Amino acid sequence: MNPYQSSAFDLDLNGFRLPDGFLFGVCNSPYHSEGGYNTEAGPHNNWSAWEHEGLTERSGETNRFWTDYLPHLRKAHHTGLNAFRMGIDWARLQPSSSPYEAPEPAWDEAALDRYAEIIAAVWDHDMKPIITLHHFTHPAWLGAHLWTDPAKIAHFRAYVRRAVEGVNVRLVSANRPPIPFFVVFNEPFNTLAGPYLFGDAPPGGIRNDGASFSAATVNLLAAYARAYDLIHDLYAAHGWPAPQVGFNIVSYCIYELDKWYLDVCRARSLKVARQDVPAYLEANKAAFYAAMSPLVTARLDDFQQGYWRKCCYDYGKLFAGFDLSPLLDAIYDSPRLQKLDYIAIDCYDPLIFCRVTPDDLYPFKPPAPIGADRFDWEKLLFDPDVTREHLRLHGHNLTGLPLYILETNTGHNQPLFGAAVPRADGMTRAMFLRDILIEAVRLLQLGAPLQGFLYWTLCDNYEWGTHRSRLGLVEYDYGRHQIGDTDAFGLPMLDIYRDLIGALQSGDAARIRTVFCDPRLLSPANDRTGP
Repeated sequence: MNPYQSSAFDLDLNGFRLPDGFLFGVCNSPYHSEGGYNTEAGPHNNWSAWEHEGLTERSGETNRFWTDYLPHLRKAHHTGLNAFRMGIDWARLQPSSSPYEAPEPAWDEAALDRYAEIIAAVWDHDMKPIITLHHFTHPAWLGAHLWTDPAKIAHFRAYVRRAVEGVNVRLVSANRPPIPFFVVFNEPFNTLAGPYLFGDAPPGGIRNDGASFSAATVNLLAAYARAYDLIHDLYAAHGWPAPQVGFNIVSYCIYELDKWYLDVCRARSLKVARQDVPAYLEANKAAFYAAMSPLVTARLDDFQQGYWRKCCYDYGKLFAGFDLSPLLDAIYDSPRLQKLDYIAIDCYDPLIFCRVTPDDLYPFKPPAPIGADRFDWEKLLFDPDVTREHLRLHGHNLTGLPLYILETNTGHNQPLFGAAVPRADGMTRAMFLRDILIEAVRLLQLGAPLQGFLYWTLCDNYEWGTHRSRLGLVEYDYGRHQIGDTDAFGLPMLDIYRDLIGALQSGDAARIRTVFCDPRLLSPANDRTGP
């Protein structure tokens, strides 16, 4: 069993109320869920070459969200959700006809029509659309190395304009509100670490290329800063209500992999002079480690703590060598002071990066073959204390910005068309969802400006090269292409999520206590045999 889980319910709910407009939702992304990528008919993205060369599992039809989105939205609406995160995909708007670099293709107006139709349906199902513009992938015609090539990066601005303006004009013409919430980039660190530091994402085989990673990071964040301005300028020009614009980071215990991205983009709005940015980042790093060190000491063994210190030093040295000039130009030369409208965390296991053993590192082992399953989601542990303190660190002193848990989940392994394997730690989705929502309540009681909680994802999907990693609230039947009513172990997770949400929204302490102590939420996975 996970030693950090507890069945105790010790919340003091006296006077508890959720903030007005608090969001509960689920997420997906184009490559994970839409289906039809990297086929003869296209569109092709930067993972297409791997799929065609047999280096990774084919994505296939995955969840058919592109062609059959209504079952997803109906399930989400039934669950009582008021937010739905999805993506607009550049690879559909400028579709490549082959897996490899090619001349720039024409825009596909029909794709804009379809995205407007889907987003209108999100509104019609009483959910706020949260739209991701770049979720790790880009069109294949741009080649593998988009973010190191300034000539190619210029295309990103044209894509943002076309996507944001094109879809919104269609929505408004159909008497729907424009998009209120944008995630410009999903997890900037992970977007570039796979290709240039770990070698486990296209183009593959590149490890520890600090120079490319550094240039790409600065270029990507500069592109973000300009996209922030562009989106707000478009809304102002059309007279639309100002949207929330930002990006989400993933939770890590190393400053440069985590809070650095938020801090550098917030510097000017916090009245940090351009020349003082390096000192400001160093001060924030010291505060980050002051908060994280007790958690690391309490949860990692001596070897892991040593590895953590080495990672902190190595990444600190790498990021200290960045030439930040292009990014600071984009931030400090802008007519807009602000560059983030919210703080969004993908809340997983902050300590996963350093939860290693000597056998994991020595003797040196080459990375797993590209076609292998490269990451086991079951390795992510849920530790309530670490989760709460990590989120509280990000929710401190936000000067008016709201905080969102924009992704979180617990997963299990299950081969395509195969049987589900219970987690070794006994964790079920019901246990996880209950416990992390308890921590969300604690955060609110501690004064954190938490305004939303989204689970990744509604149903199992294609997860970066494999269907084996099952992360959905409910199972997806890939043979019949149907969304299930339960997860693979028979838990009616949509009903459970709905009951938990309803209890919290009620503000009724007795109802909250009754729902959160439901026996279904406490039974370990290895006590369940599945349906």
